[in-house]
Amino acid sequence: MKASKIFSIFVLILQTQTSFCKPNEESTSISELEDDLRNDSLPQKQMIVIAYDQLMALGREYIDRSAEISRNILKDESLMLNEKPEVVEFKKNLKVFVESNDNSKKKDVFTIWTLISVYVQTIENYVELSEEKITPESKFILEIINKYDCHTVNMEYRRKFNVTVDDFTRKFEEHKEHMNEHVLQWFKTFKALTKFDEKLETLTDFMFMLT
Repeated sequence: MKASKIFSIFVLILQTQTSFCKPNEESTSISELEDDLRNDSLPQKQMIVIAYDQLMALGREYIDRSAEISRNILKDESLMLNEKPEVVEFKKNLKVFVESNDNSKKKDVFTIWTLISVYVQTIENYVELSEEKITPESKFILEIINKYDCHTVNMEYRRKFNVTVDDFTRKFEEHKEHMNEHVLQWFKTFKALTKFDEKLETLTDFMFMLT
């Protein structure tokens, strides 16, 4: 799956989770929503908690791995010596991501998806460049990106997501006799999906279905 697809899904999560929040109230409102869900004994709500926790864990891993790669990129000697304007801007954006990650004491859902958006947008600008738009500077940056295997973050995420889906499906099967018809229909649709991006979007939809 392209990084742009992951980014669009993360933006959906961020927007949906914070749509009911006023400025500067995101963390409090999200925390309250989490508490309400965790204290609700309905099987449907507990499955939402499971999906939420699993996607949050994957998000944290994505951030940690991306930060590690970004630090290595910023230490690259050829990158440090290159002072071309576009390269300088790339380095600045990558530093913003690393410093924001390092300064984030608590990685709640708002922080995670915001960090991911900064990282993916920085990398995506070059990964998605068409041949006619590639400049000598952007070519240099793309070579650096490929040198440090930035695409492996998405590959790792995809592999771990498949494990998450298997675990979620197993737990859902164990409790499906307690689910209502609407949720059971969602599960039937979810199990029939074969494409990674469709599964991720549908699982994300489930998180918000009953909140």
